[in-house]
Amino acid sequence: MKIRTKAEFFKLWEAGVLGNKLRTWRQWDDAVFEGDTRGMFGFREIGKAGGGKFEIVPYGQIQLTAIRWDAEHRKFIICEAAPDHRGLIQGEVCRLVGGYHGMLGFVRNGKRMRDSIRDGDLKVVSGAQVTDLLNRFMDPASRDDLDALLDLYPDATVEFTCYEIPVGCIPGRSTIFWEVRNY
Repeated sequence: MKIRTKAEFFKLWEAGVLGNKLRTWRQWDDAVFEGDTRGMFGFREIGKAGGGKFEIVPYGQIQLTAIRWDAEHRKFIICEAAPDHRGLIQGEVCRLVGGYHGMLGFVRNGKRMRDSIRDGDLKVVSGAQVTDLLNRFMDPASRDDLDALLDLYPDATVEFTCYEIPVGCIPGRSTIFWEVRNY
């Protein structure tokens, strides 16, 4: 199987079928009702090439931010903010002849993947080096999830971040899968 477009990916990701992700909401009142009052929340503009605007706000600013973004005619999704200060490794991997191949790095700055690549934070790695890093920093259940995604989408690249604490919708996982793509 292949995921050919960002729109196709986003539907699968939002439905929760591409591994562990942060909780997301389409309506601000759902985020207020279900969200952690101590937490931070990300507003991500959707439907724009290049990622669109992204803003992180505290729980108490969810409603005001949603009203402002609505007034700016932005289509958006609200998500839990990732605990970037607790990140271990970030990157993307695929399977090629000879094993895993990808770009990985130790990043705790909350940068978008494209920015980390541009800034040289991630390094090209392959084979046993990728396997070693995954085994050291990805919890076993998330590792199984990664392998299942690469089995289901054998030509895809999978983007992820491993954290030192459990994160996301699936209990016991410490890895968030940001994207699975063939495009």
